[in-house]
This record gives sequence, structure tokens and C-alpha cells, in this order.
Amino acid sequence: DVRTLGLWGMGGTGKTTLAKELYVNLCAQFDHHCFLENVRGESIRHGLNVEKHAKVGYEELLESTIGYCGGNPLALKVLGANFRTKSKEVWESELEKLKKIPNRRIHDVLKVSFDDLDRSQQDIFLDIACFFNPRLINRFRS
Repeated sequence: DVRTLGLWGMGGTGKTTLAKELYVNLCAQFDHHCFLENVRGESIRHGLNVEKHAKVGYEELLESTIGYCGGNPLALKVLGANFRTKSKEVWESELEKLKKIPNRRIHDVLKVSFDDLDRSQQDIFLDIACFFNPRLINRFRS
């Protein structure tokens, strides 16, 4: 049997620290073990492309959706729940609409995660996230 544990979430919340601690405490229970750190982007796409539940012929739409979400798991979850039962035509139409009008539910889910951070963590997050576009900081400040 192969066991995989993946942790997704907002940066700076201690995911890597938790994963390393779990690994150190549990790896001796297995004959073979491996710790992969900083798995992102192309790895997420690869994992989703070979997902058992992905519909045949939707690969390009899946890539576009992942691109729109920037690989963000929470955003993918929101859109995935919305697109799951949709036809290709509706999915394509929704993606075109998202280019013009951002999905409010994604914003709300991400805002809840942001709001759960203490003020210092929020400042660090905003410093990193808004480094290249300082105007974004006003979207998160209340």
C-alpha cells in the first residue's frame, strides 16, 4: 500500500513545520518513506490531470480553471463544486465570464482564511502578496 499525505493552505501558517514533525514521528512505521517539500504549480496540475474523476475531453478546461485559480486549493474547490455537473459549453461560458467578473465566493472563502490570521500574520501575508502590486493591499484591509 502507498500512503500520501498532502497539506494545502495559505502560506506562512506552519504547514511545512507540521508536515516535517509528522514525518519524523511516523516514518519509522513504514518500510519506505519520502518527504517532498515545496510541491506546487506543475505538480498540482499533473495531479489534477490524472484525477480519476476528471471527465474525458475536459483537460483543456481543467487547465484553464487551474490557471484562473493560480493553483489555489480553496479557489479550485469553489469552482470545482460549481463546475462538477456542468456541460463543456456552460463551463467554457463560465470561464469567459470569470475573466470579466471575478467569482465572489472565491473571494469570500479566501477572505475568511485571511481574517483568521492575527494582525502580524496578515501584515506578513500582505507584504508578500502585494509586493508587486501595492494597490491590492486595500482589498484586504478593513
